[in-house]
Amino acid sequence: MQPIRSQLAAYEALCRETGAKPAHVALAWLLRDPVVSTAVVGASSVERLQANLAGLALHLEPDVL
Repeated sequence: MQPIRSQLAAYEALCRETGAKPAHVALAWLLRDPVVSTAVVGASSVERLQANLAGLALHLEPDVL
């Protein structure tokens, strides 16, 4: 379990450094792959959908990826 916690801590640190929410970083990472055409998100409300869509504007530099 400890290796997973250290990876999670590193991911949370990356999110803090970029100033982005973890969900936004995850979506940006996924959508940067040219073979990925669609990301299915589980939005249970309009507010959550809008929050997920805000992640589309996030651009991660190659050195961050």
